[in-house]
Amino acid sequence: YQDEKILFTNKVPFEGNVETFIEKLQATLKETIKNSIDSAMKELTENNQLKFIDWLMKYPRQTIILVLKIMFTQLIEQNSKGNDSEQ
Repeated sequence: YQDEKILFTNKVPFEGNVETFIEKLQATLKETIKNSIDSAMKELTENNQLKFIDWLMKYPRQTIILVLKIMFTQLIEQNSKGNDSEQ
């Protein structure tokens, strides 16, 4: 979504040269997205009271897509391990 905004977990002051600022900006963006993914995974897996639609609306689309892919992969791996032991 073009209008989606991701709020950084920390402020990135514009100081020093441009290269240093860009490096700090990238590091902060990575940290922010990682924290968002960690929070979304924890919230979805631990909170039975949570409504899925509310969860979808709470996090950035990048986070939602990645968390759902991770969960899908985990379910497939768990299923395949169960099927392997039966054979």
